[in-house]
Formats: sequence, structure tokens, C-alpha cells
Amino acid sequence: MRALLSFLVLCIGCGDPITAKGAGEDADSDSDSDAFPDWSDTGDDSSADENDPPEIGFAQALCDDDGTPHWEFSAMANDEQGVHTLSSEATVEVLKRDESLGIHTITIGESSRYGATIAVSEVGVSCSAATEHDFAFVVTDQDGNQSEAWIVTGE
Repeated sequence: MRALLSFLVLCIGCGDPITAKGAGEDADSDSDSDAFPDWSDTGDDSSADENDPPEIGFAQALCDDDGTPHWEFSAMANDEQGVHTLSSEATVEVLKRDESLGIHTITIGESSRYGATIAVSEVGVSCSAATEHDFAFVVTDQDGNQSEAWIVTGE
């Protein structure tokens, strides 16, 4: 019995590997060509529809009461036509329940990150009331397409 088991292990271990992906394919097959990403992609998808809106992938509204109390707003966005088509400004709307308390502008910086530091007195929301308010971030692109609002609660 041990001899048979050793023989089977040896035969299985020495044979050509058969995987689900490679089973039944010719050695000359170029099926792996799609398995690797195209690292030459510049982020400018000329086949993208210019009517596709940009998308926000991250947003934060953080109140800092050290020193002069202020709000730090930040967001990251992308556009299928490339980040270079994002507008240089985006908006943050301050909400308490469904009531709008104001809209503020944030500007784009490095790596498609929008940001602004605005005094608590200008925003009209103290740091102690941060969690009672929501902040709706909206980004547009150069074609005028507007992202869906990304809503976060103040921190």
C-alpha cells in the first residue's frame, strides 16, 4: 500500500501542472495577454463618454478647535475622461437635517484632491455641533457634468 501511495505522489508531483485556466489550451495560446493590466494607461480614456459625470471617492468634513477653530474640508474625485478634466473648484453644502445652511467652495490641488480650510464663524457650525450636521460635496468637470453628492457627517 505504501508503495502504491508513493508511486501516485511521485506521478502526480512530476507531471505537467493542469490548472482550471490552462486546462485544454494549446501551448501557443496567448490567453494570458489579457491577464495583465495595461500599465501604459494615461488615465485619459478617449472612448469615455463626455457626458459621464465625475465621481467622488472620498470626502471629509473635520472641525479642529485647536487655536483658531476651523473646518477642514477635503475630497478626492475622478473623471473617466481623466483627472485633468475636473473643474478647479467644487462645493460643500452645509446641512442640518434637510435645511441648507450655506455653500462653500473648495479648490483642487495635488492628485485630484480638493480642499479648503474655513473658519468656524464663516461655516456657522461650531466644533461641538459637528456631528449634528451633514456636508454634501459636489464636483463638476469641464463639460459641466456634476457628480452625485457625497454626504458625510461632520467630525
